Amino acid sequence: MRRTIPWIGLAGILGLAVGSSAAEMRTDEIDSKILGRTVKLNVLLPDGYDREPDARWPAIYLLHGVGGDYTEWARVGIAEEAAGLPVILAMPEGDRSFYVNFHEDPKGRWDDYIVEEVVKHVDARYRTIPAREKRGVSGLSMGGYGAMMLGLRHPDLFASIASHSGALSGPTTKAGGEIGELLAKVFGPEGSATREAYDLVRLIRDLPEAKRPHIYIDCGAQDFLLDANRAYVAELAKLKVPYEYREVPGGHTFAYWKANVRYSLSRQLEAFGKEAPPANDLIGEWELVIDFGGQSADYTLRIGGTPEALSAVLVSPRSGEHKFKSISFAEGVLHMEIDRTYSGTALTLVYEGKPSAEGLAGKVTAKGYEGLAGEWTAKRKETKREEAP
Repeated sequence: MRRTIPWIGLAGILGLAVGSSAAEMRTDEIDSKILGRTVKLNVLLPDGYDREPDARWPAIYLLHGVGGDYTEWARVGIAEEAAGLPVILAMPEGDRSFYVNFHEDPKGRWDDYIVEEVVKHVDARYRTIPAREKRGVSGLSMGGYGAMMLGLRHPDLFASIASHSGALSGPTTKAGGEIGELLAKVFGPEGSATREAYDLVRLIRDLPEAKRPHIYIDCGAQDFLLDANRAYVAELAKLKVPYEYREVPGGHTFAYWKANVRYSLSRQLEAFGKEAPPANDLIGEWELVIDFGGQSADYTLRIGGTPEALSAVLVSPRSGEHKFKSISFAEGVLHMEIDRTYSGTALTLVYEGKPSAEGLAGKVTAKGYEGLAGEWTAKRKETKREEAP
């Protein structure tokens, strides 16, 4: 039987959960400080997003091509192709930027915009799993290059990369006319530091093996970018980098991307399942911050024991030590439960979260109480791992 409890006595500890949004295509606006203007993005929520208000979802960022905008994937038919897949899809605006920080143009910092503002916006507004292991990037044409580049430059953010018909030669492309002018504007003249910094071959060569994301590439057999894709795949093979490459009938068309995007999304979701970090990475002391409705409280979280039998203690600066009655870590998800009493009300608080590039993050709820939820984050307090007392 579910119960309700008064707000009085729990202020600063528990807050009303924010109502979930409809499972549909959303259009958001980001007031970008980096770009100095307001920029739009589409977000497609998965089936069941509204029906499961406590659920969290992996996120994949879909990047558009040079002639498109943030609506391009919607026009490709992503809503139909992604139906039933358990993932939040974010489709940001990329203009004609190749998603890089422009050569000598402080207003063209699209690389910074995506990784610093778009990812932050999506993680804050939607119920993502805010961890590298559950985040991917994908794209078509220019966006295929952008996905590969962002995934290799920011492997702490993205566990999987997918490219459809990607312009993978990017800054090394020699072209005249409008495309040549665009490449010069974005990457600078031949031999520039910007071209070197965004060269995909150099990026994968310089990236340590342990940090390499999962890589998926496909290209149509009739696509004018086929040679560029084959050349990049050959470099991956030469470097002994694991990848999946599919070459199937089709050209540089919406029909081709529509026919192949569900397969690539499925492969990325499968890759997420293989990215769970080991449990012993959790052992140690953490600076824990719990936020309920804008009101936060600071604690120390001590995780000890062994990977097979973890233990945990919550240290409050106000009331001392409190032992978690259970803690588990399975398939990359940390689950902890603790009994607490606030203003005479006995509660079992449930913490669920995931490791992320910044530490740990997740959601805290109260068993048996309707509509009570908050967010929590934890940063490692010290590098030395210690047993919980």
